[in-house]
Amino acid sequence: MSRHEWRERTDGGETRLVTAERFGKRWTLRARLKSEPDWTTLDPIPADDLHTLREILEAKYRRGSVPFELIAEIDALLEDAP
Repeated sequence: MSRHEWRERTDGGETRLVTAERFGKRWTLRARLKSEPDWTTLDPIPADDLHTLREILEAKYRRGSVPFELIAEIDALLEDAP
């Protein structure tokens, strides 16, 4: 299992927390605002979040932390993203 997390600011100025997990070649993304207690599973995964995840994975690939196959999986998901 691999887990990747990031934070981003919403248009309203709140902090949005996102967690991407890969288990058994399946990606699951969960998100919540910092002020909310519960996580929301994103299904289907929005293209904007997939682009952000790809950027994070690409940076980790350059540092030698993740294999290129993870980036290829995200590219395949981006082709089918809504």
